[in-house]
This record gives sequence, structure tokens and C-alpha cells, in this order.
Amino acid sequence: GVVYRPINGGVGQIYDLAYLMLCRLFFNKVYVHHHSFNYLNDKSALFGILNRISGRSAVHVVLGEKMGRLLTQLYGIESKNIVVVSNLSLFDAEGAACSNQSQDQVVLGHLANLCIEKGVAVFIDACHTLKAMNINFKAKIAGPFVDEHTRDVVEKAAETLSEIEYLGPLYASEKNVFYESIDCFVFPSMYKNEAEPLVLYEAALNGVFLVGSRRGCMEDVITSLSGVSIDESEGM
Repeated sequence: GVVYRPINGGVGQIYDLAYLMLCRLFFNKVYVHHHSFNYLNDKSALFGILNRISGRSAVHVVLGEKMGRLLTQLYGIESKNIVVVSNLSLFDAEGAACSNQSQDQVVLGHLANLCIEKGVAVFIDACHTLKAMNINFKAKIAGPFVDEHTRDVVEKAAETLSEIEYLGPLYASEKNVFYESIDCFVFPSMYKNEAEPLVLYEAALNGVFLVGSRRGCMEDVITSLSGVSIDESEGM
């Protein structure tokens, strides 16, 4: 009698729509889980239909307060039907570590599916600025390349600045080693539909200071973890 449906961010909602319509025909209680800002950055007629099909009694599970507020503002979903379940619930806080990096050199890190939208070019620009200011730093970039343009940008940066090191894709325990080796995790994402990146929690649980943009739920996450979130108009 209960149906849980994590919905798609774009045209994939057509499948969600058909699925939820069948569920309503059988009088199931519906839980809709939201993972994307695709239909929250701009009002979507498709999601409006999906919301009506889900019914007024549907429970909407969101990643953060901002996501819930936008559902109410754009689609009239009542706050009593909205439940916040952060991605933090996926992590074991007891496994958190403390950073023990040397204070004579700051080590910056950026890990993502590397592309311009996720902020790697902004990270590189920040490295050039630190170099011009004669700051003693090291920068580590990790993750697979999404496209050849990003590969060229990163490889050129690593050749130009000796402080920048590209580590390649990292998995499982390799990611923990990466986080343990840095002081500050920089994630200046400009991705339009950014929601609540897991990498923020991964870094924080390893005692790393966070700096990032304010896309999606990032501002709330970074603030809650005592980091610094910067509006793109301020220089991100």
C-alpha cells in the first residue's frame, strides 16, 4: 500500500508520471523523493502535472530546506507534506577524522566528475591567484574528465603551475587518502541543477575545511559544516 519513487530531473518524469498514475489507481500511499533542482530553478509544467497525479496527500522527501521552500513556492505543496532527509544520513559520523596537515603549506583539493560546470576552471584560477600572491600552497585535482576540453584545461594547468597535481580518478579508500592529504576542499560548482553533492560530506568527515558556491542546497550544507559559501557574483 506504500510506494516510494525517486523521480527524474527532466523528461524522464514522463516515466515517473505513468508509474505514479498506476499507483494512484491502486490507492497507494505515495512518497516522492527529490534529488534535482531541474524543475525547481524554473517552474516545470511536466512536474506540475506529476505533482497533481501524486495527490495532495503525497509525502515529498527533499534534500534540504531550500528544496522544500521552492516546492511550496512554485507548486503549492504544503509544508506538512515535506520531509527533509539530507544526504548526510548516508554517512557514518563515527568514522569522522581530524585533519593533521602542516601549517607551513596549505593544501587545496578539488574532486568531481571534472568539467567546467563543476568548477574546475575556477579552482585553477584560484591557484593562479595564490601563486601571484606568493602563497605557499599545493593543489590536488582528482576525478575523471567529462570531456576533452576539460582534460586540456587541467593538463595545461598542471604543466603551467608546479603546485597543481592531477591524480586521476579515485575510488573507495583512495578517496579517503585524498581527503586526508588536504586542508581545504574547494567546490565552486556552477552546475545549474546542482543539489547536495556527496563530496562535501566526504570531505567534512575527514576534517577538511569547505569552500564552495551556493548552488542547490550547497549553502545550507557548507554553513552547517562551518565552511564558507561564496556567491558567484562575489568572485566564484
